[in-house]
Parts: sequence; structure tokens; C-alpha cells
Amino acid sequence: MSERKDGGSAFPVAEHFGQEGGCGYMDCSSRGMSLRDYFAGQALPVCIQRVFDKHPEMSFADKAKTVAQNSYALADELIEARDK
Repeated sequence: MSERKDGGSAFPVAEHFGQEGGCGYMDCSSRGMSLRDYFAGQALPVCIQRVFDKHPEMSFADKAKTVAQNSYALADELIEARDK
């Protein structure tokens, strides 16, 4: 199985900035949000609206799971298109 591409960091930052030990020094060793997470978050409002409007019969838990799956599926497609 191939590794899922996450698109890299959505908001890359320098690993170190400011003078070490000084005021304002920050070590940003965390990559933070991936581009995949960012794209999924951007798709979330539309996915919520569509699932909740079109499937009133579903339980809330099933709707939430479907929204999450659809948001990340769209994010994966966006990353794939971006790589072409």
C-alpha cells in the first residue's frame, strides 16, 4: 500500500527564528497542519451542508463520519490534481 500524500505543510515556518535565549525566540519543530488537513477544512462547510440536507434519515454520528470522509476524499483529489 502506498503512503498517503499530505501535500506537506500548509503554513511552513522556519525551524528557529530570533536569537536563542532572547525575547521572541521560538523553536518551531512541529510541521503543524498539513495541506491535506487545510484542504479538508476548507471543504468542510459544503460537505456538512450537503450531507445534512440530503440525508435527514441518518444519525448524527453517521452524518459526522460521512462529512469527515467526504472532506478528506476531496482533499486527496485536490492534492492529486496539484501534483499533475
